[in-house]
Amino acid sequence: MRWKVKPTPKRKEGDTRIRKSFLLIFPKCINNEWRWLEPASWEEKLYLGTCSDVEGKSPYACLKWAPTRWIKE
Repeated sequence: MRWKVKPTPKRKEGDTRIRKSFLLIFPKCINNEWRWLEPASWEEKLYLGTCSDVEGKSPYACLKWAPTRWIKE
């Protein structure tokens, strides 16, 4: 079996993306506004956060996505 590895896009702090989902199982809260049991769209921003290794002892810097605002549909 063969496959080709797709190159990952270069991401940098401050990049944004739009996410769409039907919030069926887990409700989502952005800016003190809760949504649940409906289709929703929101914007996420990439920021530099801290992560931990498997044992949780040594923190290191990593990129994380954080929701910033709801998008009206």
